[in-house]
Amino acid sequence: MPVSCRTDKAVYDNREKVLVSLEIPLFMKTAAEQYCVTVVRPGALDTNNPGLVRPDDATWNKVHALQYIPETEGFSLSGTVLNKNGIEPAKNALVQLSMLHENGDYLSYYTGDDGKFYFSLNPFAGQQDIFISAGVASDVPLDIRIDKDFANHNGVMVTEAFNLSEEEKSLAVEMMINSQVNKAFAEKAKSTDTITGPDSIGLSFYGQPLRTVFVDDFIALPTLGEVFFELVPEVNIVKKKDIPHLVMTGQPRSNADLASYSPLILLDRVPVSNLADLLEVSPNKIQRIELINNLYVKGDIIYGGIVSIFSKKGNLGGINLPVNSSFFVFSGYYSQPAKEHEEYVEPQADNRIPDYRNCLYWNPQVFIRPGGNASLEFYTSDNQGDYEVIVRGLTLQGEVMEKRCRFTVR
Repeated sequence: MPVSCRTDKAVYDNREKVLVSLEIPLFMKTAAEQYCVTVVRPGALDTNNPGLVRPDDATWNKVHALQYIPETEGFSLSGTVLNKNGIEPAKNALVQLSMLHENGDYLSYYTGDDGKFYFSLNPFAGQQDIFISAGVASDVPLDIRIDKDFANHNGVMVTEAFNLSEEEKSLAVEMMINSQVNKAFAEKAKSTDTITGPDSIGLSFYGQPLRTVFVDDFIALPTLGEVFFELVPEVNIVKKKDIPHLVMTGQPRSNADLASYSPLILLDRVPVSNLADLLEVSPNKIQRIELINNLYVKGDIIYGGIVSIFSKKGNLGGINLPVNSSFFVFSGYYSQPAKEHEEYVEPQADNRIPDYRNCLYWNPQVFIRPGGNASLEFYTSDNQGDYEVIVRGLTLQGEVMEKRCRFTVR
């Protein structure tokens, strides 16, 4: 691709800083603005040789429909809600999903005529506890079926014989030796696992609450309903046909709008459907109540505010779970060691510890607009020879772009 890629020098010493300048021409208006930059030995990364993937012989003539959201960012989670007979789809069922970690999320979705639901989850590492529930107006028993993480049909990689030239064999042996030397001397890398410990006073998906009530700061009351009545003037308890409902009040201009929508009520980040049981919970089990007494839009649903309650032990205050609900564990990305590039303030710093990295630099998120430029810097290692700076990107039509420039370490 017609991209300018150049280094500040052609030849470098060991452990010397390299400056790389990248420039995207203004006429490349169809180029995406994110690029991946890799610095390795020539031949170590071949990006122009795509493999062929096809179904195996048993499923070659079968068509596999796309039943999932392409995971371009984060994860997709999909499934189907069926009536208890396991045959008929549940139409217009409200599916609610809660990510239960500290900075978790809440998502909701109304199923269509096919009973299917789709969620797009933020990326995370490790395993995550998730709560899911489904309900319809008639409150009948439902069956929630979550799709598998991967396609059910087998795939076969069609590749040619693995033959290396003498030059490729030499490079492969060198890279294996370098890897073993670095592994022997490198310090244990830190994990980038984003999963944290038990709940703390952190921000939930709605950000900073407009008000937080810590129950222990006030006199003891018999029930959580009394706490709302005495201590939380933003929340009113009303009854319709002897069934309790919460209505939030906010600024005078928004009171009418708030009353037109039901608030989202969460207990330990789990949506609550049985308000009667919640109001009877002992305040001794509750740590705090966070309030958003404004209209809140989440997806295609408008809520008349948010009431988020946190128990002291994270056990839902002992109330029963909603019907048609369950917990399950969802696996995210594998935890990866943090990628840190060596930096040498002085050329001979730490010269007793060998540095034989096969990859001098890697950055998958270099943002450059058409007509713009970027400067990157990294250090060479103890390994001598030629290196390539490989810049890869995509056009808005999905075409692969690539540019390479070389330098030498002596």
